[in-house]
This record gives sequence, C-alpha cells and structure tokens, in this order.
Amino acid sequence: MKDENAMKTLKKLHNNFVFVPIDKASNNIAIICKHYYASVILKELDVQNLERNLIDSTYELSTRDVDDIIMEHINFQSNLGLEVKEEFRHLAKHYWTPKMHKQVVAERFITASVLSSVKPLAKDVTKIFKCIFNFIRSYYRIVEFHTGLKYFWVIDNNAEFCKALDRLSKKGKARSIETYDFSTLYTKIPHNKLIECLHFFIDKVFNNKKDRRYLSVTSSGAHWVTGKYKGSGTVYDIDNVKNALQFLINNSYFYVGKQVFRQKIGIPMGLDPALFLANLFLAYYEIHFIDGLRKTDYGRAKKFLIHIGLSMI
Repeated sequence: MKDENAMKTLKKLHNNFVFVPIDKASNNIAIICKHYYASVILKELDVQNLERNLIDSTYELSTRDVDDIIMEHINFQSNLGLEVKEEFRHLAKHYWTPKMHKQVVAERFITASVLSSVKPLAKDVTKIFKCIFNFIRSYYRIVEFHTGLKYFWVIDNNAEFCKALDRLSKKGKARSIETYDFSTLYTKIPHNKLIECLHFFIDKVFNNKKDRRYLSVTSSGAHWVTGKYKGSGTVYDIDNVKNALQFLINNSYFYVGKQVFRQKIGIPMGLDPALFLANLFLAYYEIHFIDGLRKTDYGRAKKFLIHIGLSMI
C-alpha cells in the first residue's frame, strides 16, 4: 500500500468501482460497478415510490433536521448516563455486500452504525440482551430437565447440532434431515411484534426482588446488582431496558447520499444487538408453540425433545 503506482491504480479503480467485503467470506473483496451498486440500493429503498408515498415500505424518507435527530439521540442517552462523544455524532450509513454463496447472487443490506449517534446505547442494549438470552436459555434447560419438553431451540454454533446428530446416529432411528433458511427476516419483522415479543422476555427475567431488579452494564458486560450505587456502571431497571429497546428500534436513521431514511419495519442489519433480538423474536414463537401443544397433545410435544429442531441465526 506504500507503492506509489499501486496507489494511483487503486485510486483510478475507485473512480468506477466500489470495493466491498463479501458476505460470509471474511477477507474476500468484491469489486462492483459503481452504477450497478447505486442502482441496487435505490431498488431496495424504492426511492421514487417513497417520494410519491405509493407504497408501505420497510423504509421511509425523513424530513427531520439531521441535527435535531442527533440531539434527540444525545439527550435520550444522557438521561441514562451515557455520553455520546463528538466522533459518534453522525447518522449511520447504508451499504450492501454481495452474497456470492447463493446460486443467484443476492445482497445483504447493512446499516453501518460504527460511529453513529446511537452507538453507546446500542452497545449497552447488546450486553443487556446477551445477559437476558443466557438467562432464558438456562431457565428453559431447567424446564426441559423437569418436564421432558424442549422449549428453547436457539444455538450459538454448530457444536450442539453435531452432538445432536451423533446422538441420533447412535440410536439408528433417524429417517430424514431437512434444513430451511429465511430469504428475508431482519427487514420483515413488524416493530410492534418485535417489541411485544422482547417485552415477554424482559418481564420474565426481571423481578421485584433484590436479586434481579437492576442490571449494571460495564465494559465487561451486564451483571445483576442490588441497587444503584456509585461505580456500578450504567444501571438499568425494567422500565429503562424497555424504553432503551423501543428507542433503539424506532430510531434507525441512516444516510444514503444526501438523503436521510428511517427503517420503520424490521431490525437493521449492522445494529449491535440485532442477532440477540432476532433469535429471541423467533424463540418467543417456538416457546408458545410448544406450550400450546403441551395443553392439547402432550405426547406429541414430548416428541420434539427427541427430534432435532435447532435454530441458529
């Protein structure tokens, strides 16, 4: 990168092409025609129809003043004790990466919030929901032990899946295996449904007793504390967590060129806690499916413990 001729050539390439990482292929770069790259983003945002208000899109054009949006973000986080440093006082930017592993090359749209004005809040919400996720997973493992019913299917990696395959292989009773994937998930989740499902888990985790009344968020993660005291990091109660979640979901503003958009449906890819929010959203419906089946057909519900039904986002 210090070679003068190489840098001149790279600059020349940048005039006509966009360099982006390839989805699910770290350290691999795609070189994309700049005109085509822009046309894909415009198609995703459907800018012409948005301007005419002809469709109910995932996104909406914002007419708000950018400084007002950023100041609202700063004030909300300030009330929680979070500082938004000068370098973070920007809106996120929107870009896409090619999904080369698909038979027909597709796109993954990312809202880059590395230096956005909601970054401090997003980092805290990620730590909080990681803590909630781990608590819920442990809780339903205990439920599974006592009831023989598997309620929680989310896994962190393929190790648990491989172990399940080994168990089935040893029994010699497996008949088939099928896998499914969402073509679109993050951008199709209605905000009201997302908030409703996540509130279910927040209510389940927090209680009015001293042991799970406050969550302290520090650089090492989120931990339960007995009260709000100096040196305990940023402390959240149940209402703070719900308000922080709703604010983060409803304030997904980003730039495309000089225009500002807001994502009004779904979870923005690139938002720090997106993985935990999506996993818990799906877990909500899996838990309620098994619970409903338990009441109508307990024998069938119990069979789900034997079958493999693991989900991983």
